[in-house]
Amino acid sequence: MSHYLGRYVSRGRRALDEGRAVTALTVFYGRISGPKGAASWILIGLIFTACGAGVTAQSQQDLMASADHATQAGDWNSCISDYGKAISSDSRIVAAYLGRAACYRSRGDFGAAAADYRSALALSPNDAGLYLSRASVYDAIGNKTAAAQDYREVGSLASANPDQLLQAAQGLQAIGFTTEAGSLLDSAITKYPRVAGLHKARADIHVLLGNTDLALKEWSQALALAQGTDAASVLADRGLYYLARNAFELALHDFDNALRLYTADYHTFEGRARTRLALGDRKGAISDLTAAIALAKDLPSADWWRFAGLLEARAAIYLQIGNRTLAQNDLREALALVPAAFTKDKSRIQSELMQAGG
Repeated sequence: MSHYLGRYVSRGRRALDEGRAVTALTVFYGRISGPKGAASWILIGLIFTACGAGVTAQSQQDLMASADHATQAGDWNSCISDYGKAISSDSRIVAAYLGRAACYRSRGDFGAAAADYRSALALSPNDAGLYLSRASVYDAIGNKTAAAQDYREVGSLASANPDQLLQAAQGLQAIGFTTEAGSLLDSAITKYPRVAGLHKARADIHVLLGNTDLALKEWSQALALAQGTDAASVLADRGLYYLARNAFELALHDFDNALRLYTADYHTFEGRARTRLALGDRKGAISDLTAAIALAKDLPSADWWRFAGLLEARAAIYLQIGNRTLAQNDLREALALVPAAFTKDKSRIQSELMQAGG
């Protein structure tokens, strides 16, 4: 065994002796996204064997590889079955619960996903990521009380990193616990005072609470800390604030500066398009929406409504300048994106298409 492998096996044995085997093992295969290479699975198998896992390295390797391949193929039933077999052979594997929970969620079985996250947390109770995952499932099934409790738990964990604390605060805000979200951010910033994203998020909370001066102060603080794409995100965020308050020149200034730093975020182009339209610059608005649409084509299919909304917005401007043909093309493309179940959206776009003469 190489020194490299031996070092990880020693860590696994030490973790097992300290009662942290599951958490240690999760590091090695539970958080590897995408298809694993042969070397990854060999390493995983050796670690399981050295740590005294209850199944052979080969059988564990085969089960997890099969589940992983099923996940990549979108075969949720096979994914669930294979992870279930892995759990039956060794119920201590956090990664198998995580994998199966993700497949349950993709299949729309949120209750089963929550149950698997609960099992994973029983084995690894200090994993902030697990609480965030379960909170999002609770939110999906409408259990905001349980979701809020998991977000609070993240805020109380010493192991939570700045990004996890930010996600917890944003989760609380999204389900209506705005004041608590602000309190969590206050604590997070005390612990991590130089993380721009936390200040940006606190600016958004101050806006919701009506604390305009404090919001502007937080954005300034965030900009003093941020660089590159992070700074672009802060500028775009403040640009949206100015746009919502009809401060169009200030909004345009922020969007322009954001796009000088980063040009791969369709939200920023969309924001500048709306600003330019408000200032009477239809040509510029069409140009920005075209850029946004090009970027939005890479969005997941579940986000069809974002892509369709951009097409509708551009179609509306085409109609304003008398170009019905291009408006009709955009509306037909938007209509084709709408899933059959979303009848109201289909009806709205069909009505817009009729008004455009299509």
